Amino acid sequence: MAAGPGSSRVSTPTLSALVAVHGEEEILVDCLGRLSFADAIVVVLDGCTDGSEEIAGRYTDRLMEGAWSLQGDRRNAGIGFRAGEWIRHGWGGNFGKNAYPVLSHLKARLEEPGR
Repeated sequence: MAAGPGSSRVSTPTLSALVAVHGEEEILVDCLGRLSFADAIVVVLDGCTDGSEEIAGRYTDRLMEGAWSLQGDRRNAGIGFRAGEWIRHGWGGNFGKNAYPVLSHLKARLEEPGR
């Protein structure tokens, strides 16, 4: 929560990871497991008919189901469901090993005093 006028307390910005998935249960455990540093994980289940919902439910209660024909509509729906001030969006597959160092560095920077 932001501090009021005249207060010296400064809130730490928060980071939400927004992951859109479509039938990616085989990579979802690894993907979501790497996002444990995020303050919140939002999973957008885009027409999933596999076990993605059950897997995602182990990591977050912020699940959104639907079917979107445009990536922007899917992303925007998930952004409205986020918890953090900062958000990183991606498909299940691109939240793998390559994204982790960047996101964990961002999280560390957000937690630095004076930010």
